[in-house]
Amino acid sequence: MPNKFQPNSPMDPYDSASIRPTDNEQLDDLLVSARMSNNPALSRVAQELMADPVKFGAMMKMMEEDAKERERTSETMEHMMRREKEEWARQAAKAVNIKEEGNAALRSGDVKRAYILYTACMKLAPQEPVYVLNRSQAGLQLRLFNSAERDADAAEMDDPGNSKALFRRGKARRMLGKLEEAKKDLQRVHESEPSSELVLHELAEVGLLESKSADELAQWAKEQSVEPREVFEGAEEEVSREAESILESVGEGKKAGKAKATDGAEGNEGANDLGEGGSA
Repeated sequence: MPNKFQPNSPMDPYDSASIRPTDNEQLDDLLVSARMSNNPALSRVAQELMADPVKFGAMMKMMEEDAKERERTSETMEHMMRREKEEWARQAAKAVNIKEEGNAALRSGDVKRAYILYTACMKLAPQEPVYVLNRSQAGLQLRLFNSAERDADAAEMDDPGNSKALFRRGKARRMLGKLEEAKKDLQRVHESEPSSELVLHELAEVGLLESKSADELAQWAKEQSVEPREVFEGAEEEVSREAESILESVGEGKKAGKAKATDGAEGNEGANDLGEGGSA
């Protein structure tokens, strides 16, 4: 699956092409609305900022620091936004290359490496749902079903109705023993892809598990999953450390994704369609 955003897309709020792309102010306002509609994550982030005093305070502090920086450099708001978005666009281009490394690692069977590479992509370009979607597939293959569920959920929130996200979340939920939730996800995919053997198989597996008692299901689910520390020596800390090392190797490091958490206030190619055994 290609990335949701392509270079120089006015729909990408992290690309400088989204800054006043026309000479028509009314049209520009319509484009802002279109970006918000095209990116559910923006509205969600804005709502979270307004509801969380800590995040809202951090945003206000960042805006104060930006104002001081503009005063020091005599830079206008638009120039500062353009410069930052050009930097983010550069990071997004690097993330595409890292994704290809991740896809290659997944195809070769080095799933741990793929998981870390996709994590680095998420740090570089968090607005792009394909990276968290890819990591959900790696999580499934590593039997990190809690992680896979969270990642697929995040991908579906950013790209509602995405069949791969629903399928992977449904599969993760089945493996976690969350049968009702799994069935709902899988049935949604079945509605759009009624002939998919993968979906039919997963639904059949849910049906078989429904015959277990609550205690039997809980025991079965416990035996299926592994903890991150069983896969990565330092658990989540190792993943983050390795991802940062990858970013440093491409000249980004911890500055990657700066301010993206608040910017929302603006206003393997797999073996089959669902990407089972492959990446997006």
